[in-house]
Amino acid sequence: MSTPTPFQAYPTLNLLSSELQDLVRRNGRQVQAPPGTVLFDLGSSCTGFLLVLAGVVEVSRPHVDGRSILLYRLEAGDTCVLTLNCLFGEVAYEARAVVRDPVLAVQLPKGVFHRLVDESPEFRHTMLALLTRRLTRVVRLLEATAFVSVQQRLAGELLARGPVVPATHQELAAAVGSVREVVSRQLATWAHAGWVATDRGRVTVLDPGALEQVLEPLGGP
Repeated sequence: MSTPTPFQAYPTLNLLSSELQDLVRRNGRQVQAPPGTVLFDLGSSCTGFLLVLAGVVEVSRPHVDGRSILLYRLEAGDTCVLTLNCLFGEVAYEARAVVRDPVLAVQLPKGVFHRLVDESPEFRHTMLALLTRRLTRVVRLLEATAFVSVQQRLAGELLARGPVVPATHQELAAAVGSVREVVSRQLATWAHAGWVATDRGRVTVLDPGALEQVLEPLGGP
């Protein structure tokens, strides 16, 4: 399967005037990043608007005690709400973005992004709508982290990504806002009960019904 162009992955770009579309083509810089690459970190400034064409980026908020919470993942066609926040508000990043699967992207300079926003009502409306929707999901995630148990968050994560979840215990801990030791103990308990099987860098859901029962107080996955 071929990698989409920016105009295929981000249909909103097709609504730009021919002049602005040419501006995107002339100024877009290709970005290739292997797994583990930090695309931005806490306190760093925003250098441009990233159009993800392939791969996966995980955006998380680390804590001084070593824990971190996964805020969201970016795949082809996704827009990073924290980048929008930085571009619109001229503020520094409040999270860390790390490449999980090899990324191919195109980055537009900050000045080009602002020109698209200023001159295209359709582009501006789309960006603001994306900002609103993603921020709503982040708020819901923070509510879940505050009021839902680690056991329930982990069960939900496995059911959402299963039956085979290619993730280390550390990555799962970041996804549910916990620490590796807690997640490892819970997975060991479930493995002993026959609900999951754990291998290096992978968890396989064997009994989804049992995990769904863990979620019953929440009304399901």
